[in-house]
Amino acid sequence: MGSTNYISERAMNLAYKAIDYAAENIRSTEDSFTPFAFFLTKDGKVKMNRFVCSPESLSDMAQNEIDNMGGELVAYAITQDGYSTVDDVRRDSIVVEAGCGMSGKGVNLVQQYAMDGEYKEYGNVKLVGEVDLRIRISDEDLEETEELMQPLFKAPFAIFQKVAGADGTIDKSEMNAFVSMLEEGVKSRNPFVAACIQQSIKGAAEYFVLASAGKIEASTELPEAKKIIETEFAEARGKEYIKYLIELATRIAQPRGGFLGFGSKVSPEDAEAIKEITALLS
Repeated sequence: MGSTNYISERAMNLAYKAIDYAAENIRSTEDSFTPFAFFLTKDGKVKMNRFVCSPESLSDMAQNEIDNMGGELVAYAITQDGYSTVDDVRRDSIVVEAGCGMSGKGVNLVQQYAMDGEYKEYGNVKLVGEVDLRIRISDEDLEETEELMQPLFKAPFAIFQKVAGADGTIDKSEMNAFVSMLEEGVKSRNPFVAACIQQSIKGAAEYFVLASAGKIEASTELPEAKKIIETEFAEARGKEYIKYLIELATRIAQPRGGFLGFGSKVSPEDAEAIKEITALLS
């Protein structure tokens, strides 16, 4: 998540905040707006800078501000008035470049609009591309971030081992059905949940081995995952991932009565495992 394919909802929320602010400026002035940037810092405050400069100078000025903020910066949204082409139609657009230190990349977003007597938006905000992250992160910091996130990725496998192994055995069909469940979870509309599950799937081979060897346990991984969500990802609707994990435990318990196609009752052992998992995450 920290290294490849996730743009945190902290950055997305900041980008939407910037688009709303820009739109209000256009409405009130009926004209283009001065480029600006929102910066979210570790204390939870949002700082705004305006950049009175040419479009060519905006990138360098914003980068200098980001560099000056150093380790205090969590996310940024650099915003300017411009143009974009969506579905072969070129229109005036609010253009935002957003990024977050936990993401490993930045993104460009646009909101097309027109001033025909009044401000009118065309379509929804569109993600139009990825760009390099402006926050400078050392390889050591990146490794630390990825290590920090591991309990989130291991949590589904800790739950699988706890529930599916409650009767003392786990067979190949249960493992395959579990992976299929994870693949369904990637379709979540919450990008944080989807990203966590994607990383779980990516490490599935390793996590199955560790779980079967007793090196991934619910009693260890789940409290850690909960702590990370509460301290780092509350703004990213991280609690929806906790809800997903609890629901996953119930779904895994269905093998005896669901995904293997026979029976309809959750065993006492599975019920007790679900109860323990819910307590660890609640």
